[in-house]
Amino acid sequence: MTDRLKNSRNHLINGLANSDALLEKESTFFANLFLDSPIGIYIVQDGKFIFVNPQFQKISGYDESELLGTNSLHIVLSEDRQRVRESAVQMLKGARHVPYEHRVITKAGEIRWITESVTSIMYRGEPAVLGYFMDRTEQEREKEALFADSPIGIYIVQDGKFIFVNPEFQRILGFDEKELLGRVSLDIVLLEDRDRVRNNAIQMLKGKRHAPYEHRVVTKTGETRWIIETVTSIKYRNKEAVLGYFMDHTEYERAKEALTLSEDKFRKAFRSSPDWFVISTLQDGFYIDVNEAFLRTTGYNREEVIGHTSTELGIWADPQERMEMAKILEKQGIVRNLEARFRTKTGEIRHVLWSAEVMDYGDEKCLIAVTRDITDRKRAEQEHVEREKLQGVLETAGAACHELNQPLQYIFLLLSEIEEENPKSEAIAQIKKQCNRLKDITNKLEKVTVYQTREYIKGMKIIDIDKASAK
Repeated sequence: MTDRLKNSRNHLINGLANSDALLEKESTFFANLFLDSPIGIYIVQDGKFIFVNPQFQKISGYDESELLGTNSLHIVLSEDRQRVRESAVQMLKGARHVPYEHRVITKAGEIRWITESVTSIMYRGEPAVLGYFMDRTEQEREKEALFADSPIGIYIVQDGKFIFVNPEFQRILGFDEKELLGRVSLDIVLLEDRDRVRNNAIQMLKGKRHAPYEHRVVTKTGETRWIIETVTSIKYRNKEAVLGYFMDHTEYERAKEALTLSEDKFRKAFRSSPDWFVISTLQDGFYIDVNEAFLRTTGYNREEVIGHTSTELGIWADPQERMEMAKILEKQGIVRNLEARFRTKTGEIRHVLWSAEVMDYGDEKCLIAVTRDITDRKRAEQEHVEREKLQGVLETAGAACHELNQPLQYIFLLLSEIEEENPKSEAIAQIKKQCNRLKDITNKLEKVTVYQTREYIKGMKIIDIDKASAK
């Protein structure tokens, strides 16, 4: 045992022996215990150290001669001194029973975290304070390292100011640790959201709210970002604090905003499109929603359509077409530009191009269909075909009339000569009648202006000369 340690031991034994509470044998036991303790132990009288054990010296970095007679608070970090003083007084009065935490500055200038408790004793016949002083710096570093590796922003606030921020929190905001520590926590919140954030946080800290709340923050670059946040009350370094979990929700909010915008655009397109938009069930064809173009063209009002099937309304002129369409959709999930015929409320048949795609609407397979009315186009195509056919008829009729008229004129001339010789011949009269009929036919062919047909035999059709030349 070194001379210094022997002197400390004897000094401590003498001091404790002077206490009415301890006998000399007990004093020796406690002196050895204090000197060999793995916990820092000190005794303070009149605010100054009068004993420090080897472990206390090791933690602080000071030797005994540098500590004895100095103010016990001088090694405490200046920001923590008032809190240490108040906590110690409370413990000495019996109003506090749990150890308190604070920071000290070692001789080398390093800041270390300490857990401390104090009790009143008599030392050399005078009141004194016996303190137990345990270094918990490594535990604090391990705890902060755990927070540091978190993929979620984590912060701790005391007295409304940041006292800890992890790297992810710094990354989200763009500020470094020095710029955030000591800053009022609400400063980073968008001005319009601050009251809501304050109220939500208070409700959560009181246990009246359990769901995370959302708000906006302003980053160092001035960008606004959406945050989802939760808070909870903790004890941090022996003082009430708020632990916050802070997750960047910006991309989700942007996606949600884009979806809302997309839905709004779809809604506007659905309502205002000149094409028919229909949402119906795939299996039964129950109408869930239809747009104004559908109602306007079919002649139905909304109440007559919604909740009813296309079969009930007879929309498909050929129900078999819908059955075939449903099979294609069930197999491929999509149909494009299927030609179909739809029936309106008045019974009019409209030609349409029908496109549809299967989608999930709630728990049921539905389809969203776009229908383009091509009736006018179909009519125009039909008229074009009829004009082409009419042109062919006119060309054929013109050629036939031209070729028939000359022989007919010659036949009429011959018949006139024969009739003079045989005025009462029935055969000549019949021939002349048939020639007049041919002449009437050629006259009608020359007057053909429209394409009109009539049934002939075996499903064939021929030009209806009478109707085609009537206009």
